[in-house]
Amino acid sequence: MVASIHASLVTNMNILVDGLRISGFRGIEDIELSLSRTTLFIGINNSGKTSIIRALQLALGDYSRYLTDDDFHIAHNDTRCEEIIVDVHIVPSCTESKRSKNLVMTGLWNLGTV
Repeated sequence: MVASIHASLVTNMNILVDGLRISGFRGIEDIELSLSRTTLFIGINNSGKTSIIRALQLALGDYSRYLTDDDFHIAHNDTRCEEIIVDVHIVPSCTESKRSKNLVMTGLWNLGTV
């Protein structure tokens, strides 16, 4: 996994995840989402709601230890993606209404490393 974050920005602050880009993960070939302070995912079964949550867990949590070959997207022509990319756009929030500098965290997982 490749992830970079500037440590001095992370101490004692509130953060908002206000953007997400997922590529090659489960049923998601490529998607980019803008997220508000509160985001609700609603959709029919197998529409990707859980995949979005799992991608966030993969980038920010501990889901990578459960990652398998089945998590790599399979295209319509039955070819499996070689990598999963999850970009999380994090906005530090200094106060309830004021935002600070932007921060982007990127995770990259390769098929051969799972």
